[in-house]
Amino acid sequence: MTGDERFRTPSLAEAKIRAAEQTIRAAVSNGVKASVNIVVPGMAHVGRVVNLVESYGQFADVRMLTSIQDGPESVAAISEVLARVGAEPVLRTFTAGTSDERTLYRALGSRAVYVKRLLPVRLPDTCASCRFNNDTDCEEGYYGIRLYLTDQGEYMVGICIQRMDLCVPVAELPKSGIVEEVLAFKDAEVRRLTREYGAAA
Repeated sequence: MTGDERFRTPSLAEAKIRAAEQTIRAAVSNGVKASVNIVVPGMAHVGRVVNLVESYGQFADVRMLTSIQDGPESVAAISEVLARVGAEPVLRTFTAGTSDERTLYRALGSRAVYVKRLLPVRLPDTCASCRFNNDTDCEEGYYGIRLYLTDQGEYMVGICIQRMDLCVPVAELPKSGIVEEVLAFKDAEVRRLTREYGAAA
């Protein structure tokens, strides 16, 4: 049985849902903040996401993520979910120097629903000559530095999920120029966002 076939089995899917609910309730009862992250590819998923907010929203924050592959259809589906649960925007946050942007909504009274979107952010030097640097091929922009472990057991630092060739060994990071570029870009973005939206939090 393949992974896809396994998750199409109703009994196994129901068991997984029950386990998720038990995990959330256990976390809340022990004072641990819980959140549910879900990618919303398109309109076919709106009903189940609405059900998720209704069923789990009182116990945990629900975080909806746009699907990189589905683009506008994913954005439209998330908007439909927000409309169905009567969500009202409360707070919009940016992570300076990355493509991460999030909006907090209040739905069905006091339930917290977050929407995470990716902004078209690019590193000024590294991304400038990249073959993916256009509106269709770059999947997430510059989101942040990631740590990878190779099959040989070596830790590598990467700055792009599509360009593994840009990874460098951790020991070489200080001399790679990556740190300087990332920090300079972040500082510039803090200044830009402060000018546009006010004081940074």
